[in-house]
Amino acid sequence: MEIIMDCVSPHVATPKQGAYRLDWLPPWSSERVRVIAWTCYCRDTIYELCYASSRAFIRRTTTQTRTEVHETYPLALHEAGAIWVSLITGQML
Repeated sequence: MEIIMDCVSPHVATPKQGAYRLDWLPPWSSERVRVIAWTCYCRDTIYELCYASSRAFIRRTTTQTRTEVHETYPLALHEAGAIWVSLITGQML
């Protein structure tokens, strides 16, 4: 994880060789969503670990337009949390 002094949220690390590619889908949740964790807004793409309807997922948003939003398939919270850690550390993209 890269640390930048002016930022308060983590940054996604550069993907490592052989990083697993996540399947990004159109947004599925139209309900209230609780954002549990997020990456810094200073980058072109931000990621959020979200919780809704007893399921968790990761949301990817392009900050330039804020209209290009994708989400992972909904999972149990512990599974989505493991994927979140892998994403932040560069083991997934």
